[in-house]
Amino acid sequence: MIVMSVIIIIFALISYKMGMLIFTIEMTVGLLCLSVSLGVYIYFQNHVRHTLIAARKLLSTQGEKELQELTIPVVITGKKGDIVWHNNAFQEVVTGGHGAVGESVLPYIYPRTLIQLMGSESSYVSYGNKEFTVYHSKADNTNIL
Repeated sequence: MIVMSVIIIIFALISYKMGMLIFTIEMTVGLLCLSVSLGVYIYFQNHVRHTLIAARKLLSTQGEKELQELTIPVVITGKKGDIVWHNNAFQEVVTGGHGAVGESVLPYIYPRTLIQLMGSESSYVSYGNKEFTVYHSKADNTNIL
């Protein structure tokens, strides 16, 4: 999104010779896009940082390494359900090999929601052709599934 905003600004600069009206419109749109993109990026980075700090309070370096090497999928989400960390098993078994950091966890736990998972000890969900038992733990602004 930031790259697209920069491209719009470059086109606005190129259109300066064509007319002031076109230049003004393109530059305004480009700067608005750039400011919104930067705002979202900064907000997300700050959110991820706070969530990871909360998760690291729970895990020592050794504990994080052991979670990474577990053969069962583990995912840590922010308070709004965005994935901020997952182990290798989650990437291999659930997502089919692609990283899911930054994505919402909701497609993976559908038809459940985080609120429903918080209200029970365990829940059964299916994703693709696989079924999982989801256990939920909460610490500060972090959900561990």
